[in-house]
Amino acid sequence: MTRPLVLVALLLVGCLLVTSAQRKKGKSSSGSGSAESPVPCCVALEAAVAALDNRTSDLEACVADVKTDFGDRLAALEMFAMPCPDGYPLRYGDSCYYISADKLNFANAKQACVLKGGKLAEVECEGENEFLKQFARLDGTTAYYLGGSDEDDEGTFVWVSDNRAITFFDWSPRQPDNNGNNEDCLEIRVVSPFNSQWNDIPCFIKNRYICEIR
Repeated sequence: MTRPLVLVALLLVGCLLVTSAQRKKGKSSSGSGSAESPVPCCVALEAAVAALDNRTSDLEACVADVKTDFGDRLAALEMFAMPCPDGYPLRYGDSCYYISADKLNFANAKQACVLKGGKLAEVECEGENEFLKQFARLDGTTAYYLGGSDEDDEGTFVWVSDNRAITFFDWSPRQPDNNGNNEDCLEIRVVSPFNSQWNDIPCFIKNRYICEIR
């Protein structure tokens, strides 16, 4: 028996004993007309029961939180444990990536990713961005295309796979600058002064590229 239940049981026994004693005392003194008011010992019992109910509710909420946290962690582990499709050796979250060895202009890089069953990579958070940047730096190539462009509306970069507005950015200082009035495509540029941050570049430039599949 747990400690709160033991406490309740002891209070219940005590309450019954005190009540019984009071009743006997009341009978013995009934002839004198001075019956003693009963001690409200059951008030303590009720308080103990209420405290136990609160403690039970807290424990149930704690168990629910633990189950939720465990479920989230298990789902994340299962996600990272899932194998990536052939040709996509890198995984981050629910996405797998391919970093090209060849260099293509933006349109051809986009088509190459589609032919591999994916799309040019769409970076949506800082963790994903840092993950791709570390591989870009390790490889040592100058720049890699991502799937963003503002070709349709200058200054408004979207992911070209579905024209979603880009909401996470990692622009290098003073970028994007649309230098020469024809820089409409998005790249990770490794070399200084860009330091693996984002840059806009003419779409005809041939770069390596990063494909993503989910």
